[in-house]
Amino acid sequence: MDRIVVFAPHPDDEILCCGGTIIKKLKNGFDVSIVYMTDGSNALSNLGVYTDPSPTELKQIRRKEAIRGANLLGVKTENLYFLDNEDRKLHYNLYIVNNIHDILKNIEPQEIYLPSINDVSPDHKNTYLIVMESLRTIEHKSNIYLYVALPKYSHLDYINKWLFRIFEKRYVKNDISEFLSQKYFSLLQHKSQITVINSKQRRPVISQLTLKRLLNNTEYFLCLTD
Repeated sequence: MDRIVVFAPHPDDEILCCGGTIIKKLKNGFDVSIVYMTDGSNALSNLGVYTDPSPTELKQIRRKEAIRGANLLGVKTENLYFLDNEDRKLHYNLYIVNNIHDILKNIEPQEIYLPSINDVSPDHKNTYLIVMESLRTIEHKSNIYLYVALPKYSHLDYINKWLFRIFEKRYVKNDISEFLSQKYFSLLQHKSQITVINSKQRRPVISQLTLKRLLNNTEYFLCLTD
């Protein structure tokens, strides 16, 4: 059976950026695993929320949300890897590199999905660096696909067209229209991110603009391999 590994810097990135692709691959007989690089515990601190829930409580909330969301995509709970690095403090180090190395060596995936180095989030950038370093010493070769959750520029359609012209043979546009409603229902499980759960919040963690951009009929990837 062909295998896929999706790396999510935070719980919900796998759905936002790869949800439709995950469903589509599962329908085509692939076995899918998801690796959550951080625990998502500090997602509310940027909005001024440090209690009710606390970071420790939010960590547990987000793990449960991730399991429910992934299960609704069709991913088995035993295929979920929670590395529990602290949210917003993911840094390149050999321990994490070796951990990822062992996971990939055990699974031997045909395809790997991970965030781009061009993403604005440090956790996303460091996920890219960690995974790419772990692949250097693995003999098994995988097709690597990059996604962008938070681009540096808001005009994503323009960027997509620009990238497509430059990387025409490597730029993948994946039609997920058939699975968009299932992707959306899976995302709804991440209530801590898409709704206001504390009176101090002025808005949800994930903005409506981000949701609008990522909840459409196409998921975009840049393939690094031939």
